[in-house]
Amino acid sequence: MSKRVNNKQRLAQKRRKSHSRRINAVSVAKQMGFLLFMLTVLFIFQPDKASAATISPAAGDFMWNDGDSICQLEEALTNINDGARTAADCIEVGTYGVDDTISLPNGTIENLGGSGYFSLYASASVVGQDQSVIKDYELNLSGSGLGTSISLQDFTIRNSRGISAYNLENLSVTGVEIDGQNDNSGSGVGIQAEAIGYLDIQDSYLHDFSQDSSYSTGIYYYSGSTPNEQFLNIENTTFNNMKRGIIIAAYAGSGGDGVVVDANIKNNTFSDTAGSEEYSGSGLSSFGLGVIAESSDDSAISAVNYTTINNTFSNRLADTYTAAILEDAWGDNQISHTAQNDLYAIGNNDGSANYRRMGNGNGDNYTITSNGGNVSDDNSFASLLTESSDKHSQTTLASFLGDLDDNGGAVPTLALLEGSPAIDAGTSVSGMTTDARGEVRPQGTAFDSGSYEYPSVGSGDPDDNGGGDSGGSSSSNQSNLNSPSDSRFAGSIFGSSNTPISITTPEGTTLTCSSAGKEDASSPDSGYTYPAGLVNFCFDSTQTNNTVTLTFVTNLKPSQVVARKYNPNTKTYANIEGATITETTYQGLHALAVTYTIVDNGPLDLDPASNKIVDPVGLALSDESYNQLANTGQSNVFAPIAAGVALLAGGIISIAARFKKRTKYIFSR
Repeated sequence: MSKRVNNKQRLAQKRRKSHSRRINAVSVAKQMGFLLFMLTVLFIFQPDKASAATISPAAGDFMWNDGDSICQLEEALTNINDGARTAADCIEVGTYGVDDTISLPNGTIENLGGSGYFSLYASASVVGQDQSVIKDYELNLSGSGLGTSISLQDFTIRNSRGISAYNLENLSVTGVEIDGQNDNSGSGVGIQAEAIGYLDIQDSYLHDFSQDSSYSTGIYYYSGSTPNEQFLNIENTTFNNMKRGIIIAAYAGSGGDGVVVDANIKNNTFSDTAGSEEYSGSGLSSFGLGVIAESSDDSAISAVNYTTINNTFSNRLADTYTAAILEDAWGDNQISHTAQNDLYAIGNNDGSANYRRMGNGNGDNYTITSNGGNVSDDNSFASLLTESSDKHSQTTLASFLGDLDDNGGAVPTLALLEGSPAIDAGTSVSGMTTDARGEVRPQGTAFDSGSYEYPSVGSGDPDDNGGGDSGGSSSSNQSNLNSPSDSRFAGSIFGSSNTPISITTPEGTTLTCSSAGKEDASSPDSGYTYPAGLVNFCFDSTQTNNTVTLTFVTNLKPSQVVARKYNPNTKTYANIEGATITETTYQGLHALAVTYTIVDNGPLDLDPASNKIVDPVGLALSDESYNQLANTGQSNVFAPIAAGVALLAGGIISIAARFKKRTKYIFSR
């Protein structure tokens, strides 16, 4: 009897233990499922966390002044360099990493008596706004070679020694103006760079470096001996009023393997590059682009391989010893030049020429190849650029160039005037779709030579690249543009930087101008931001009411934007009454179409003349919406991760339910 009781007790105890195990197993599974469910919720609803720190210094004095509760730029730089809050006044947003950012204020930061050096040696970005100015000191950028990348975007450097950069893996300069006027430092160099693995300069404007200074140069690139291969990309950039636009110097030290510099020079404008002193005893005082290859001995060979495409070289100052291109190779060092669609209008002044060669090489160290479309006002290239589409001795070339001016886009340009020998003189360039202003290429029967594409109205075909800033008698009613490049709006949230824009006016009208640019920096639209920029267009029409449609490629939705008009005469903005905004596609991309009616001489027409209409307009995003999207926009990677986590959570919960039914068989044995 007692034995049976003991057996029952043991069996009951065993069952209690197995039941407890079942409860624990199910409880753990449920908890795991709940935790994964919560992770899913966090992935879906948690704002995207910054992967790096952002610091916003104040306008005013550059110099460190710890304890004044103001974040000075020097303090911000120290914190970025240290990757820590060394200066307590500068409080970062996010966590320090390898892609930290200094966000410049919409105002002027200046040197009021300090060292005058802006020192940055950590991988980081310096990003400005429309009116961000750094004044009276040098941007000194240095690194440890591999792994150090610095990006500079959208600000002005004024009255300073410009940018000095050394030993970086990458340096990117986009939308930066360097104004050397009243520079008292005597350096006279806009960007001086040495030993950069990849140097990329775009949409920038360098100007007014004293021509009395022997250093007066826009960009001076000196290779150094390492790394052995270096790359330069300079495009959509304007050089004005200095002795020399660009110098590329490849120098190989003794006993090394030599150094190779590959350079792409595209869609740039060189204007008034002239001076009164010789360069290095060469007999040349100035040039648009100078390329030099030399080494300390014959054991190491340096080489420069450079391509020039659709550049405009112009000298409007009567001076001697000027050149568009100077090549200077010493010993057995090598220079290779490929030219296409360049416009050379520096010749015809006393003693000047578009092309000159110096050096004491053996004659085999220079090669030049033409891909056609080059136009020159003298014959200094005649024996070298020999494609059938190359034009030489076009003595009227300079007279058909306008003055350096704002013709739309990020930088000033020299417009081609009607009748220029450069119009439709170029050859097709693979991958090139715009000129220096962002206007579509080509607009006529062929590419134009130089950095400016002359506006021409096309045939009215939806894929036609017609439109421009002036001229045209065709009945076409469509123009294709690109929105201005703006780093703030690139990415999955906005998708609106440097993307296509289409303008369509009624049949029977004639488009006479079209351009796209950023807001007027002197009169921004308070409370609104324009991710796709502002579009200005003109057309002739004999009818009173004209319905137009502008199509912007963007990821935004109709409910997020409003159509706004800008009046540059009164510098005011207003909503466009009656405008409709609908979703569509353009060139296979998501887009918004804005449709509204313009009455000749009505409130939207800025041209008081009858039958002529001028209208600047844009898609406006409220600052509140912009900040919300910019700060909480989710990365595309979260959706699949969240879905995966949700699936996993559901699977575990399902397994737990099955597990509950099966545990008695597992643990009761």
